[in-house]
Amino acid sequence: MGLIALVTYTTTAGAQRTTVEVMANRNTIRLNKLYAYFGLGCMLISLPFAVIPFTEEGDWLLFVMSPLMIVGFGGSGYYFLSYYYRHRVSWDQDAFTLTTRNGVTTTLRWADVMAASHQPSSGFLLLYTTMGYTKLVPI
Repeated sequence: MGLIALVTYTTTAGAQRTTVEVMANRNTIRLNKLYAYFGLGCMLISLPFAVIPFTEEGDWLLFVMSPLMIVGFGGSGYYFLSYYYRHRVSWDQDAFTLTTRNGVTTTLRWADVMAASHQPSSGFLLLYTTMGYTKLVPI
């Protein structure tokens, strides 16, 4: 429980330290570097579990738990690293573009935005447009 509170506090406190890049009159916001560090940490934790089953002989628990630990920590690491390297929000005077962690890009014009709301508990920003709504993850 304390670890979850620490990660939540660090990610929300780190929102003031997001990276804003300005290129050709277009601003881009990327996620906090904590996502990359956490992803790398998870990947590094999963590495020894790829070697441990081959060093110990006859321990069936290692053969069962090692793949689970590799999938769990490695998958979590990939998830956080893909969020850090792919997710971004870019905007200029006419429109803004949201790129998700899967590489899916959505472009909305400012004229199409009718209303916006913020959910403080999750940090999501909901933009209501003429085509429905778009959920922006916390940055």
